[in-house]
Amino acid sequence: LELREVTAATVGGMATARGELDLEPLSGTLHIAARDFDPARIDERLAGRIGGDFDITLASAPILSAAGAIEGELHGRDLDGQVRGSYTNEAIAIERAYLRLDGGSIELDGTFGPAPMDVRFDADVPQIAAWYPPVHGTLAASGTGRGAAQDAALEARIGRRGFAVAGMPIPPLDELAAAINGTLAAHTVALHGRGVIGAARAELAQ
Repeated sequence: LELREVTAATVGGMATARGELDLEPLSGTLHIAARDFDPARIDERLAGRIGGDFDITLASAPILSAAGAIEGELHGRDLDGQVRGSYTNEAIAIERAYLRLDGGSIELDGTFGPAPMDVRFDADVPQIAAWYPPVHGTLAASGTGRGAAQDAALEARIGRRGFAVAGMPIPPLDELAAAINGTLAAHTVALHGRGVIGAARAELAQ
């Protein structure tokens, strides 16, 4: 079966798909091209144009594999990203996924599913406003999740400096930090904040 062309207009842009499909056994390839998506259609505080190209392969093992690249601009700054992964009956495996904008990056890789998971994320955002204008400050975060999905071992560190949200009736925070340790069933969350009106700490446990 030849898929000559399927087009869809959405979010101010256009997506086009072409490919080939065999029904017995189920296999095939698909190329999707996305152009000129307008993020302001989702949130009017976002301005730019985003597109990308994605290649998807259907087979017996893994059932599906995909790789793609994202590019465009957000608030006048170049945006780019990549994703590469696969899906089987047991898990979703992300070999690598990242977004980069204005010297900042968000990255994710690992395996999700009923079998033991092994996930890592990392974010380094010198200017949050470059990504989302209502929020100001810097963001650094990293973490892991490992073990059985229903009770994975968690570890995460999140830190923000110069944190402020436009339109919120709270004073800016010079520092906001959180640390998570434990498992899904039993973990602790430590919070620390410091700003012009003082400092506070809290620790929660489940």
